[in-house]
This record gives sequence, structure tokens and C-alpha cells, in this order.
Amino acid sequence: MKVLFATDGSKPAQNAGTLLRKIGRHSLDLTVLGVSTFEIVVPESPTLVLDSIEERKAHAQKVIDEEVALFLDAGFSAEGLLVEGSAGEQIVEAVEGHGYDLTVVGAGRRSWLSNLLLGSASTFVLHNSPSSVLVTHKASAADGPGKVLLAVDGSEGSQMALDAVAGLVDPERAMVHVLSVVEVQPPDYLGLPGLAPPTDKGHSQLHEELIRRSEAYVNAAAATLATAGFSADTDVVTGSPNDRILGIAEKGDFDLVAVGSRGLGPIRRALVGSVSDQVARYSRATLVARGK
Repeated sequence: MKVLFATDGSKPAQNAGTLLRKIGRHSLDLTVLGVSTFEIVVPESPTLVLDSIEERKAHAQKVIDEEVALFLDAGFSAEGLLVEGSAGEQIVEAVEGHGYDLTVVGAGRRSWLSNLLLGSASTFVLHNSPSSVLVTHKASAADGPGKVLLAVDGSEGSQMALDAVAGLVDPERAMVHVLSVVEVQPPDYLGLPGLAPPTDKGHSQLHEELIRRSEAYVNAAAATLATAGFSADTDVVTGSPNDRILGIAEKGDFDLVAVGSRGLGPIRRALVGSVSDQVARYSRATLVARGK
């Protein structure tokens, strides 16, 4: 798998690097990218405002070199790449130009500075990258094997998430929990004009059928992972996909949640939201899978 790790040296970006080194395959084709940005930084950060272009380039190169050294020490192969311009645009341009399968970024949730600098870039990358994106907020402090929560629903997106996990994660250093969430629909959710809502019995039968389908989805994914050498278990639950995925991820102390993207695009996503966007915003780290 060809991976681009974009870093600005911030704590969330450091966490992203820590996660990669914890669960990633040593065979990854890894590039560490830093962006020397020409963007104007707000007056509340006078130190950054006064930095010259050359100082910014030197800082970005230093961050790259430090991360490359960490990966080499951990047994990975890695090279550095320094680019100049707008962070989000340069990251996506690198993905498009070099054909990366996965882009890894850090994103702050509470610090206004992190949100302004790499947080906004991570959002841009998440919504505009042609391939999968892994957004990291925090790294688990727990020792031992990594824990990955893979959400599947039988869609093309969830198959991409399965493929991304199999390509990224080292089965000798991480286990995978495969989850499917059956969304509970009200009995009249099919209430279209001129059509009577389904009976309670019909709704119950539909719910049972959805449970059976979800069980088939998780079992198929687990079988694929087992063939690839993973230790994988499964679970089917009911409820809101956002709430259940986030709740299980937090309770189970998972390092990473992997979900598929339905490719809604930034405008519709802003209007109606998506499971992948919500999970990426609130979970510790999220891999949003999509095809190139």
C-alpha cells in the first residue's frame, strides 16, 4: 500500500505517526510530507506571523526528517517530501500526482491553533482526496496489540474499508473487530402517499431480515480477514450507526475505526452529514475508505 503521511509537527500529527508505527505493516510504501505554507497566520500567533518563508521551510524539513527517522528506527521504509503552498491543496495534489492509496493526517478538536492550521487542512483532505484518508485526533496510551473497529454494511464503501484495513494493518500487531449496525426504523418509515404503513408483524420480519443480512456481512468480512492472517471477531447491533460505532469504539478503547465513504461530496455532506464524517470528527482515529 502506498501511504502519504502529512505532518506539521503538531501533537495530532505526532499521534498519527505513532498510530501508523503501532499498527502499520512494515512493507508500506511510505512518504512523509511536510508543507511550507505561504498562508497568512492570524495575529494571535505573532511568532508564526514573523516567521520568514525560509524559516518555515526549514521547520517543515526538520519535522519531516524527525518523522522519517522515527519510522526507519521502527523498521519501516520511508522517504521525505517537502512542498510549498496551501496545506490542504498541496496534500491533495500530491495524492493525485503520485497515486497514494491512503493519506494520513492529524486533526485537533479543541485547540484553536490546531484546528486553524492542520485541522482545516485535514477537513479539506477528507472531503477532496480521491483515495482513502485516515484522520487522527489522539493515540491510545494502551500497550499491547492494536485494536481496529471495522464497520461494514454490505456496501461498496464498506468493502473498500475492508480492503484498506487489510492493506494497512499488520495482522501480527493488531486485531480487528467487525461491526454491523442495523438502523432501527419507525414502523411507518415507508409511509409514502397512497401506501399504508407496514404492519407490526411486517416490520418485525423486515428487522429480522436486516439482522440476518448484517450477520452475513460481518461473517464474510471476518472470513476475508482470517484468510489474510488476522484475528477477527464480529458483532451485530441495532441503533443509530453514528452513536453505536462511536460508543463501541470508545468503550472498547479502539485505536482506529474504519468506515466506508458513500462519496456524497462536500456540499451534500454539509447539508445532511454522513456516518463517515461524524465518526471522523469524534472518534480517536478514523479511516474513511474510498476508491481512487
